[in-house]
Amino acid sequence: VYNDTNDVYKYGITGDPDDPESRYPASWYTARNVRMEPIATFDSRAPARMLEYGLCGAYVAANGRLPDGSSRC
Repeated sequence: VYNDTNDVYKYGITGDPDDPESRYPASWYTARNVRMEPIATFDSRAPARMLEYGLCGAYVAANGRLPDGSSRC
């Protein structure tokens, strides 16, 4: 999520539920002026992927494009 606008930068999945922000180094977040806001935790990747796909689809339906940081969904 962008720090200044609260718009979605990207949706994604990380395998570390205890420290999801470790997915990227602090410099990555700073360079893009974004923060991570975990949405949900799952026991397996399949439901996480389904949620990611649904969120991306809803974003495209509302905005006509993927979030800035997403190259695929």
